[in-house]
Amino acid sequence: MNQIRNGQMFTYLHFTNQFGSYLYDDNFQAFLADTFTDLSSYNILKSDYMRSEILGIDLGFTNEDAVIDEDELIVLEPGRPIFSHLNIYPNPDLQYAPPFEISFDDTREEVFKKQVSQHKPNTEIRRYWINPSW
Repeated sequence: MNQIRNGQMFTYLHFTNQFGSYLYDDNFQAFLADTFTDLSSYNILKSDYMRSEILGIDLGFTNEDAVIDEDELIVLEPGRPIFSHLNIYPNPDLQYAPPFEISFDDTREEVFKKQVSQHKPNTEIRRYWINPSW
């Protein structure tokens, strides 16, 4: 995925390189400030996502440390949300060039086929592990 916003190009690596970052770490906060102008706030009671309508992206977080009183709907311990996944939505105002030559019109099966066709397994490594010489 390449996105062009105000003359600035973002590749999918711009986002995926941040996987595993804690939401409140300074470096991740700088990434958010440099990338988004309309990002919604993180509220674990409402959603595990932060959304940018302009870029058509939801940033998803895993937060297993949070403690929530589900009866009263209050956060007892906020935990440490970790950036773990994202959803990308087509936006006619942006240019996209997703990896593996996929498009938003592809089915899930077509995406898997395109991804596999561009990443052939290394047969030398595979042969070594299937028939080890030791």
